[in-house]
Amino acid sequence: MTEDRHDITLRRTEIVDLEYFFQFQLDKEAGYLAAFTPKDPTDKTVYLEKYTKLLNDPTVNMQTILWAKSLREVSQSLKWKAKRKLLIG
Repeated sequence: MTEDRHDITLRRTEIVDLEYFFQFQLDKEAGYLAAFTPKDPTDKTVYLEKYTKLLNDPTVNMQTILWAKSLREVSQSLKWKAKRKLLIG
């Protein structure tokens, strides 16, 4: 594999992912860009309740992107790209 290529994997979101996603959504710039935000984005209990419920709903297909087998690397990359006004959908 060349240095500029990365392994990207899509897998079902796990409960352990929610802690990292909560921290990621606290980013003020991301909150500004988001179409819908919670009343209190710092309320971890509400966040975890909402997404745990979604994870346990068999009709919801929540997926997590891993880059080089790391959730952190993907999130940092998305942040970096967002600052350059690239759209990720």
